[in-house]
Amino acid sequence: REELFFPTLERAPFLKKFSILHRSAIGAVCFHAVTETSLICTEELFTPGVVADKMYFIAMGIMEYQHMSLLREEDHELKKNQWVGEPVLWMRWTHFGTLLARTACEIIELGAVEFRKVALASEPSAAFFSEYARLFVDHLVKSDHWATDVWMDEDDLEELVRRASGEDEDAQQSPSQRSLSDNSAWSMSSARSSVASWIGRQTRGLTELARGGTS
Repeated sequence: REELFFPTLERAPFLKKFSILHRSAIGAVCFHAVTETSLICTEELFTPGVVADKMYFIAMGIMEYQHMSLLREEDHELKKNQWVGEPVLWMRWTHFGTLLARTACEIIELGAVEFRKVALASEPSAAFFSEYARLFVDHLVKSDHWATDVWMDEDDLEELVRRASGEDEDAQQSPSQRSLSDNSAWSMSSARSSVASWIGRQTRGLTELARGGTS
């Protein structure tokens, strides 16, 4: 399963880094957290308002993401090796658009709950993902267009990976973020509780933001 799925999954920068930090866990991710689904043309994978539980990777075919705002600039065409729905891995997330097949498609699904169990099972990856989750959610809430399921700017995501792994010490960070990055003595339990606490706080904030509407 690793040979089948991971060449597509590692297109996401955080998963490529995960494979370096904890290569032996990739098999567990592919076995426990990954499923497949096939779609026929015009079939929908998700719709607005549905609570998300998976991140999706296009293994074959063409998908179209239609934002619920009906603004064309928020729509995206997704092709092989692209992905949608990363926020679900780091917080509770409700879809903001419709993802439908424009051709026959093969989709690789990464279950959020199952993935987190594997990712937080070892100390090196737990510390990395706790920091990456913080940075990703902070990046999301500061974005002018946060209410979308499509987060694929590889330059931005690779920068978050570098900062989370301590490879980019000169990147602009707040004092609290820099302190967390420098604290290499985090225990596995601290990392896990940090992720849970951060996700809980940001989920409440995003919920209030969503209730207030988007501009």
